[in-house]
Amino acid sequence: MKFIKKTYITAVFLLPIALAYAAAPLPPVLTTPIKGAVNQSTSPFISWNAVSFADSYRLQISTDSLFSLTVFDDSTIVSVAGQGIQTKQASGLINNTKYY
Repeated sequence: MKFIKKTYITAVFLLPIALAYAAAPLPPVLTTPIKGAVNQSTSPFISWNAVSFADSYRLQISTDSLFSLTVFDDSTIVSVAGQGIQTKQASGLINNTKYY
């Protein structure tokens, strides 16, 4: 009997891959009401500067700074193209209460 030796060649190619990530957008900046405002409506209009390329926004209002209890939460706010200021009317707030 004759034995034939088989040789296998395995090659591994490592290709450099460059990944590019876009920076996260800056958060919206509240324009009204101003921070620390008092004597506001219980249904105030909340306005903020639009963020480039944003499709939607979520507005949350809470009675504590950690947002463990939100009193207003709307995640259905659609961005209005070409509008520099976005606005949403909140509701259900109570007089003489501090909100975040």
